[in-house]
Amino acid sequence: MKKILYALLFILLFISCNKPPEPDGDIADTVTGKYLFVHVDRFLGVDSEYTVVWTITKSSDNEVILKHEIVEKIIGSNPNGYKPSDPFSGTITGIKIINSGRLKVDQVVDFTFDGVKEKTQLYIAGVVSGNNLNVNLKQTTHSDNVTLSETFVFEKQ
Repeated sequence: MKKILYALLFILLFISCNKPPEPDGDIADTVTGKYLFVHVDRFLGVDSEYTVVWTITKSSDNEVILKHEIVEKIIGSNPNGYKPSDPFSGTITGIKIINSGRLKVDQVVDFTFDGVKEKTQLYIAGVVSGNNLNVNLKQTTHSDNVTLSETFVFEKQ
């Protein structure tokens, strides 16, 4: 899970969205807001809490900007002296809203993870449902043709 979270964050830094046909009306407001996702994961015998914040702001009637931040915090004991990752943030501009309450990214992106440059087909679909932003992430790394899929539920703050 930790590798997926960090891969997602590295990927999101380098995304430039394709431009689908423009929908009618002002629908960017249907996805704007601040969303929070918290996940606890055990890595090297240490429990870490990952807090991911997505702040989505309107840039036009049907386009948004996504700023994402992640912070890792050790919870409980740390017998091995594991050092949490530095806080990480990035911004994606030009995200088109495909219809009310829905955003989508579907493109090939380059990213670096653990010093290795990769190219991956990235698909992100986000749907607002009440106070939640449900995000489906699917990526297929070109070097090994491995596909990872994950679902995240962000809560609107």
